[in-house]
Amino acid sequence: MVQTISYAVFRARVLHGMKHFGIHYDDLEICNGQGVYKGGISKLQEQLNQLNNKTNTNSEIKRTKEDEVIVYPNPATNYVTISCKNAKQVIISDLLGHKISDNKLDSKVLENKIQLNNISPGVYFYKVFKLYNSVYTGKLIIE
Repeated sequence: MVQTISYAVFRARVLHGMKHFGIHYDDLEICNGQGVYKGGISKLQEQLNQLNNKTNTNSEIKRTKEDEVIVYPNPATNYVTISCKNAKQVIISDLLGHKISDNKLDSKVLENKIQLNNISPGVYFYKVFKLYNSVYTGKLIIE
């Protein structure tokens, strides 16, 4: 029964997509919005929890104001600014971990602007790599 329903949903999406080219269906957002995961944990929440656990273990290291990484605006539309000292690279990946964008940054500049024109709206993760092998992760929403 479940397989029949999912095939019907996909067939309906294909037909709808033929009329509205480029439409995107975010199953996590749709299912969470309808309470499908009330009895359990959603895949999105599971990944966010994993991300929080990784950043919490990194928080044991004493950090100064100079180590701070600020990514703004978030949610973003056309560009995002990475504000931090000694940043050398930022990787943006989707919720499944597929690399969407890989940008080299000028480590001598405090603020680096990254263009997002080729990235579809959605929820993404970013990793900012700094000199001396520091890595900072976070969530980025693109509208």
